[in-house]
Amino acid sequence: MLTWSRFLILGEPAIGWIAWRMVLLILFSQLHALFYNGDILLLYALMGFVLLLVCDLSDRTVAILATICLLQPVEWILCFYGSVGIFIRTDLVCFRWI
Repeated sequence: MLTWSRFLILGEPAIGWIAWRMVLLILFSQLHALFYNGDILLLYALMGFVLLLVCDLSDRTVAILATICLLQPVEWILCFYGSVGIFIRTDLVCFRWI
């Protein structure tokens, strides 16, 4: 946040600089994954790119997008289809409503 505020005060775009930091974090996470399985740094970098996409949207739009993500509509659809006997095969895993 301090970096973003600094760029706003200077009047310069911060998107490129922050995107470069996310790329470096991805590279570091891949190096770290060689030694430790279960690395979370890649997830942080990918979420950083997502946040860069929504940083200029209005608060209302971000709230709507967050609500949709929290409701997980794809999972609800899979649960509904499974409850009526339609099994959707995704990623070689067959979901069944038990």
